[in-house]
Amino acid sequence: QLPSGEIIENARMGPGEYFGEIALLMDVPRTATIVTSQPTQLLSIQAEDFKQLIWHSKGVNRALERTASRRYHFYSQTIGRTANNV
Repeated sequence: QLPSGEIIENARMGPGEYFGEIALLMDVPRTATIVTSQPTQLLSIQAEDFKQLIWHSKGVNRALERTASRRYHFYSQTIGRTANNV
């Protein structure tokens, strides 16, 4: 959200997609606010349970790290472009 109150949409997600992995994998504050456009059912996982999952499943760990890295770079570029336009 910009200081003017305008909300910037960075991405749209669909059924079965997930978010929040950057904060969990990198142990940092969340990088985005999620707003749904329709009624939505969500699943929440506690940080400790998430850490156990990726510790015991290297395939899940690698997939999440790739997704987190791709999203982090995308959001960093988007924020940079948005800041230049403010």
